[in-house]
Amino acid sequence: MQRTATEINYSAKEESLARYAKALSHPIRIRMLNFLESQACCFTGELTEEIPMAQSTISQHLKELKDAGLIQGDVMPPRVKYCINQKAWAEAKKAFCRFFSIIIQIIKVKIIKMKKIKVLGPGCPKCKTTYNNVLEAVKQMGIEADVTKIEDIEEMMKYNVLTTPVLMIDEVAKVKGRVADVKEIKELLSQ
Repeated sequence: MQRTATEINYSAKEESLARYAKALSHPIRIRMLNFLESQACCFTGELTEEIPMAQSTISQHLKELKDAGLIQGDVMPPRVKYCINQKAWAEAKKAFCRFFSIIIQIIKVKIIKMKKIKVLGPGCPKCKTTYNNVLEAVKQMGIEADVTKIEDIEEMMKYNVLTTPVLMIDEVAKVKGRVADVKEIKELLSQ
């Protein structure tokens, strides 16, 4: 059964990251990799001493790790010798670091850099221009921001506003009594 209307093509990086993630999706496999990484090489017989499981279960988990390319095995009757595939293991670590650094950057942009912007003014042309400039600066920067336009006189008085427009970023008045252009607003949002 086809699940999508169009075929999805994945990049080689996406494919390898998914393969490594699948191989690491069981805590026993992570334990095995940690053990193997601490050894020069390891026989599967030793793993039953480290991991109290049946040899057949250990073999199944080793097969998953080997299929992902994370370990290498050599047949040395009556045992099979497994070692970390250093090149693939380094590649997997690098892929996960790259993936998680992207996720962390996205989180930082959404949480840490989320700006609260207020434009205070009674609705005069300068106030409207400042508000539109804020919207354009946010759009150009590609950031998320909580942009509020405050036109109520009583609400503005809470901020001790004497001249308008006032541009506030994170509750700090940055520009008072004049129109801030898009370039200036972008600079203020970058601080």
